[in-house]
Amino acid sequence: MSTQITLDIPDELLNRAKSLAQTTEQDWEKVIFLALSFQLLEFEYSSLSSQTFTQLTDERVKEMASLQLDQNTSQRVHDLLDRQQAGSITKAEALELSALNHVYDLALLVKSQGLAESVRRGLRPLSRG
Repeated sequence: MSTQITLDIPDELLNRAKSLAQTTEQDWEKVIFLALSFQLLEFEYSSLSSQTFTQLTDERVKEMASLQLDQNTSQRVHDLLDRQQAGSITKAEALELSALNHVYDLALLVKSQGLAESVRRGLRPLSRG
């Protein structure tokens, strides 16, 4: 499901989106959609600081400790990496891969913080090996 909205954005931002769209051979609407999607994910992950983890419920900490990218996103990363390795990646795909890698890095950071907090609370044993 999706909802159509009207959004007022500064001309400078729209011009940047249009320029990026032209460079990456995409529609400017898609550029704005991708930028918003990735920014929201980044905001969600980066807002979970170490201090925030101490305030989360045990259940939420367990969720963070087992965080994984959803199947569609994970598959898209693999597909883009395959295209990159084959030398057939487009500019738009390279940009998307860069953004997805950034989100993946943030997810790993959140997961590691969740694991550390889980161990600190005794929710899971400290694994050695």
